[in-house]
Amino acid sequence: MPHATFHVTYQPIRLLKASEAARYCGMALAKFKRECPYAPIQLAQNAIRYDIQDLDKWIDGLKLGEDESSDEYWLSKLD
Repeated sequence: MPHATFHVTYQPIRLLKASEAARYCGMALAKFKRECPYAPIQLAQNAIRYDIQDLDKWIDGLKLGEDESSDEYWLSKLD
């Protein structure tokens, strides 16, 4: 029986609109904008995007109980 081979390339999107970033983080847009510690990147006049790598850092820090963007986090590293 013949078979077929498929070559699929997946290119993840790195920069997300605010609504996409909020959904990625599992948050309502208003809460995301209020709580996200990372500033978005302005690509063009109306093209503002959040870097998914920043969002991953934020989520990983929350998971560990350490938010790298907080003053408390960095002060604790001085001890």
